[in-house]
Amino acid sequence: MSTDNPQNEIFDFTSNEENTQREKNAAANTPAETLHEPSAVEQFFTMLAQRQNGHENDLSDLTWAMCQASNAFKAAFVRFFFPSLDPATVESIEREVTYNDARPDFVLTCQDGTQFLVEVKIWNRDQHFGQYDKAFNIPSERLGYIVNYELHMDKYTVHTWEEFYKYLADKAPAEECDVWAGYRAYVKETCWIFDRITPLRPHDKDFTDTIIRLFSQAITSIDEENVKCWLYGNRNHNLITNGNVGCEFQLRRTDITQNDIWGAFIVYDYDKDHPCIYIAFKNEDNWGREFTRHFDTDEKASKFNHNNVSAFWESNALWIELDPTEFFACPTIEGQEKILHDFLYNTLTTPFEP
Repeated sequence: MSTDNPQNEIFDFTSNEENTQREKNAAANTPAETLHEPSAVEQFFTMLAQRQNGHENDLSDLTWAMCQASNAFKAAFVRFFFPSLDPATVESIEREVTYNDARPDFVLTCQDGTQFLVEVKIWNRDQHFGQYDKAFNIPSERLGYIVNYELHMDKYTVHTWEEFYKYLADKAPAEECDVWAGYRAYVKETCWIFDRITPLRPHDKDFTDTIIRLFSQAITSIDEENVKCWLYGNRNHNLITNGNVGCEFQLRRTDITQNDIWGAFIVYDYDKDHPCIYIAFKNEDNWGREFTRHFDTDEKASKFNHNNVSAFWESNALWIELDPTEFFACPTIEGQEKILHDFLYNTLTTPFEP
């Protein structure tokens, strides 16, 4: 394994000639979905998001700028986080005010001096519950929180960027529609949100983008006491090599090891009639060995085998394969989301013998 640039390494399990078991799947081939053609403004913000590479501060700065430039956006922002607060009473919205060793992303100050805070997260899981509200001496209901993954916290209201993205859809004044659409395009690209309503099929024009967003949703939704999973790096959807596309992820399974584990959620032959879906772990130190060593024989690997899932060893890697027939035949995008989530969750929580 190259230590200089590990990105893309996890996809280089085999040469192009090594097809073996990864050519046996079948999937329905249906016409590509008709896609919305973005405006020049939306394309500008999308390109900007790609260039800025998914940083929280960039998204916060753009959100702050929208609040300063548009009273309507400021009102929508305030109502989204604090429905009972009258936006007209908010005198200022400031970025990163430092107070008592706390620096929340947004501080909203009302005419009577009352303060509300908003903390922004994308993939970062370093939380500040109890810290910021204590530092500013405010009750928990005055701390707004927004993340890009599943998160529940007692006494706090936690929103997601997808919720905010959808909330803004019909709030723009007619004269500001372009810039609001541009902002939403930025959020969509940065936070991997997709508002597709039809199921994914082979040869769809947006196949790679959609499958990566489905993968990222499945990965970031796994957050339990003994099993946690997150994307490896901020932007993995550009890892496309030789007809393969996927997300690298970082796994923490504390019942196996205190060391983190790295794997990949991959589609092989994504541009062909029969794409193949896998979860793969390299049997190497600092990659997947902390996981694969528990399934290092065919008999142990067979624990993954059930229904439409099977496992095998090839090219010094453990491959867990999902028969994609049900996935590509599924009539709804929501159903496809669940299939991928269950596949990943069941794989990562498969029991092992010490």
